[in-house]
Amino acid sequence: MALKEEYGDKIVFIIADLREDEARQLASEFNVSGIPACYFIDETGEVIFKKAGAASFEEMQEIILEKLLK
Repeated sequence: MALKEEYGDKIVFIIADLREDEARQLASEFNVSGIPACYFIDETGEVIFKKAGAASFEEMQEIILEKLLK
């Protein structure tokens, strides 16, 4: 994943495989209603951006730069 390579030393990336119990629990905690889904969560645990469906590299990079690494 190119974003992880670019920003992995600054933020944590989690890719949840819903075949795993922990991933299903995480999805439940954040009320994930569809797959794929993209969530950005700040250091306090607040969801600052979420999107149902696929997000482009450019869209995710913009959120990272504007909201997480401000």
